[in-house]
Amino acid sequence: MRCGDCRYFTSKLSTISALKPRDGVGECRRNAPRGPITMGWSGAGKPEDHHAAIMSAFPFVPEDDWCGEFSPASKA
Repeated sequence: MRCGDCRYFTSKLSTISALKPRDGVGECRRNAPRGPITMGWSGAGKPEDHHAAIMSAFPFVPEDDWCGEFSPASKA
C-alpha cells in the first residue's frame, strides 16, 4: 500500500513542467493541483517586461510513502 503502487501516483510528469523531482519521487494526482507556486521571473529585456511565473502543481511524494487514500493501480 505504498504510493508507487497507487492508481493516483505518476512518475511521468508533463513535458512542459518546470519542476523536476529526484529519482523515486512522483506526483500524487488524488486531489486537484495545489498552488500557487511561484517559479521565479520570466521574460527578457526591460524590467517592466518581467513577470512572476505562477502555477499550481500536484504534490510530490516519495514512491515508498503511503497515505489513507490508497487505491490499487489497475494491472493493464
